[in-house]
Amino acid sequence: MGRLGEAVGERSNLATPEQWLVDWFKGGTETPSGINVTEDTALHYGPFFAGVRIISEDLGSLPFPLYESLDPRGKRRATD
Repeated sequence: MGRLGEAVGERSNLATPEQWLVDWFKGGTETPSGINVTEDTALHYGPFFAGVRIISEDLGSLPFPLYESLDPRGKRRATD
C-alpha cells in the first residue's frame, strides 16, 4: 500500500463491504447492546412508536396550500 493508501486507510469494495452496509441491506443494524434493530422491531417498542406518532401528527397538522398555474406566468392559491 502506498503513502496515499496509508493516509486514506483501507476502503471497502464489493468483495469486502463495510459491516454497516451489510446490516443495512439485511434490514437493520446491530446496536451496541447486540440487538438487531429493524423497522418492525422498532415499531413494536412503545416509546419509539409514540415518538413517531407525535412527529407524524404534528407534521399532519401543518398547512399545505395548493396553487394553480396561471397563463402565461404566475400562480394563485387553489380554492377547489
